[in-house]
Amino acid sequence: MSIKPATSARPSPLNTLAHLLLRLSQGALGLGGLLLAGIFLGAASHRGGFGPLPTIFTLFALGFLATVVHECGHWLGARWGRMTVLYVRVFALELQLLQNGSRLRWSRRPKGQGIGGYVIAVHTPNQPWRGAQLRLVAMGPLTNLLVAAVCAVLAMPFYPTATSLTVFLLAFAAINLGMGLANLVPTARHYHSDGAQLLTWWRKPDEAGPEYAYPRLLALSTAGVAAAELPAADLQRLDRLPMPSPLISLFYRLYACQAAGDWAGAVALGAHMETLIAASLTTKATFASSIAIMRAELAFCRAMHTRDASGLAAPVHNPDIDWYVPTLAPRCRALSAALAGEPDTLERELEVAAQFASNSRDQSLYPLHVATAGHIRALLNLAGVTESAAGA
Repeated sequence: MSIKPATSARPSPLNTLAHLLLRLSQGALGLGGLLLAGIFLGAASHRGGFGPLPTIFTLFALGFLATVVHECGHWLGARWGRMTVLYVRVFALELQLLQNGSRLRWSRRPKGQGIGGYVIAVHTPNQPWRGAQLRLVAMGPLTNLLVAAVCAVLAMPFYPTATSLTVFLLAFAAINLGMGLANLVPTARHYHSDGAQLLTWWRKPDEAGPEYAYPRLLALSTAGVAAAELPAADLQRLDRLPMPSPLISLFYRLYACQAAGDWAGAVALGAHMETLIAASLTTKATFASSIAIMRAELAFCRAMHTRDASGLAAPVHNPDIDWYVPTLAPRCRALSAALAGEPDTLERELEVAAQFASNSRDQSLYPLHVATAGHIRALLNLAGVTESAAGA
């Protein structure tokens, strides 16, 4: 996983033309693989193998499988580079890797983020990234090309006497070939292609540069470093980068406030967040899930600060929050139970949150849970003292 440096310089007409040609080449390679696969499947259909609709369905199914091959290649590259894999996505299927097992869901991607897939993997802290990053990026298209070669070798001895299996193998080879070559073309639109990232890491970028502040922080956080102990210089670098980097910085500062029980400080971050969102026209749609999580965390902090649980309903009923921060909903229910003086419900909900936190690959999550659970239990004790004083 890498963040590319932002630039305010306007690209020259020559660079714009070169990039357009690269994108056209990339599209031609990907579409060419699909068309070649369609020719193989169409020829089989013409000979009576199967009709047009099954042919189209098969073409889409093979395209999906080729994308799975691509993302599995990235996953293998990440494991080869000793990286921690957090998420894998293929079209609308998203897989969350846990310490034990995994979670799977079907979800639509936000506008502007493409329809393919990705692998989110985190580097090992304090180790060089270049080798691991090259393996992660290169293994996606290389796995496509390897599968294409294997399918072609298996099918060619039986061609042109095309059985159904031969046709499937040749069609799958064509799609993987097109996908592998297309991803190696260096382009950048919403995200940098595999080819562009390979060029970046081949040129040995400065891993200590400001544009890589977030990967450095994420590596430390995933390895168990508490938010309050993260390098302040990298947090300040995030503040100076374009969105969503300042929003990520706010997340870390918010978690530091939660661990310390500084609820007034946490609530004060909310106004800064809304200012950042208002200043960025594309942030609201592109990073809607992150904004929803931040607002839900702020609602929890506000309830801790005011000892009023009336604003906690929304965080409990949000599928994105349940997916990315599964500890938040039970934590909110535990807080409601504490303020209502219900110790059994509180402990039951905190145990649910603890199970999620301890099973996460983000090793900073469980210590944060322990800290917030202690603050919630303190509210229950305070509520009990207040009730006793009122009764007396």
